[in-house]
Amino acid sequence: MLELQISSAPAQDELPFPSAPRAWWAVAVLLLLAALSFLDRQVLFLMVDRIKPALKITDFQFSLLQGFAFALFYTVFGLPFGWAVDRFSRRWIIFVGVTIWSLAASACGLAQTFWQLAFARFGVGIGEAALSPAAFSLLSDTFPKKRLTMAIAVFAIGGLIGSAASLAIGGLFVELLPKHGASLPIVGHLANWQLVFVLTGLPCLATSWLVFTIADPVRRGRLSASPTTIPDALRFMGGHWRFYAGHFAGFGLISLIGYAGFAWVPSYLHRVFGWNMIAIASIMAICTGGGSIIGGFSQGVIVQRWFRAGRQDAHLRFFIFVAMAQSVLLLIGVAAHNPYVFLVFLTISTLGSSSTGVSASALQLVTPNEFRGQVSALYLLVFNLLGIGLGPSIPAALTVYVFKNDHMVGWSIVLTYLVLAPLAALCFASAERPMREMQAAAEPSLAA
Repeated sequence: MLELQISSAPAQDELPFPSAPRAWWAVAVLLLLAALSFLDRQVLFLMVDRIKPALKITDFQFSLLQGFAFALFYTVFGLPFGWAVDRFSRRWIIFVGVTIWSLAASACGLAQTFWQLAFARFGVGIGEAALSPAAFSLLSDTFPKKRLTMAIAVFAIGGLIGSAASLAIGGLFVELLPKHGASLPIVGHLANWQLVFVLTGLPCLATSWLVFTIADPVRRGRLSASPTTIPDALRFMGGHWRFYAGHFAGFGLISLIGYAGFAWVPSYLHRVFGWNMIAIASIMAICTGGGSIIGGFSQGVIVQRWFRAGRQDAHLRFFIFVAMAQSVLLLIGVAAHNPYVFLVFLTISTLGSSSTGVSASALQLVTPNEFRGQVSALYLLVFNLLGIGLGPSIPAALTVYVFKNDHMVGWSIVLTYLVLAPLAALCFASAERPMREMQAAAEPSLAA
């Protein structure tokens, strides 16, 4: 079993970190790319009732486009990208990924059938698989440990900004673009929803070059100066399986309930209360987008302070409270049967919905450098298969096969939270002690 020992390449660990302006510029660029990735990924959620009749599909089939079609390739291709992150230029890996997902997101606008749209979503998943493992690894070598949680939390806010933008910008496009579509050169006539994909996908190509304005810093905290293999990474994780199992499963379930709500709350407001999509998009951009951004930043501040004060399991303990609070808040909101009361409780619950910054920084703190890309990719595999892959489908299945009533979608969301949030809290509790032990084992290496 590989243990955390003093690095055999201390010279690199002794080099100074990049200056604060350069370090935070890296965060800003990565935040922008994360925002654009979520815009392309989630604008689909606003067009349920336009794409369904156009492609003649059910809620459940649409949930596969929302989740499984993206998540399968996002997670599978994350593994080779994670392997590459530990060996090659992280900037080039990000550039290639951005280019792929931008072209694929635009190609969604050319789809004429369910399978054509599914294959385009496969491409979006492949491209976006590169960003997070490379960004986590790059930031862990750009910031010292005591500041890393805040840096990754700020990077993760990019996803929240992108989610809000997918609601605000996507909602405006859906409502303001010609309802019968428009004709474009070369591609011909496109429907309204197809135009939205094209207009939100292409701008990413213009920003991909920004990744070359940031440094690719030296790699720190390695167990060995020699290259490692995937079996080495798996053996290390196997030696600390209690932490990785609890962490992966707990944050994967948090991701699942978060995506379940994000995917179906617009349909809940539309079906039950008759709100139009531009109203839903605007109010959700403010409530859930604003709440998530404020919450994501606040989580970074709180957890980093706990960690610097000596609570080495702060990242996990914080989300035990979050998981339990979210299920209660959603239950109260739907039971009130009032859209404004529901939105108040939904907004409060979204303060804890962004777990990426805290969960990713916990991994970087205890994982040796040469394994970070691979471990991050494996984590994202679980996180996204549960979140993106199953999150939209579980409420859809409950609505279609249990309640058998489209207007019960709100209760489908609540039931998903009530069952899975307590299970997430148990997973975090099981990983607290192993995380403390790994932190204690890492300290001699860091001191050296």
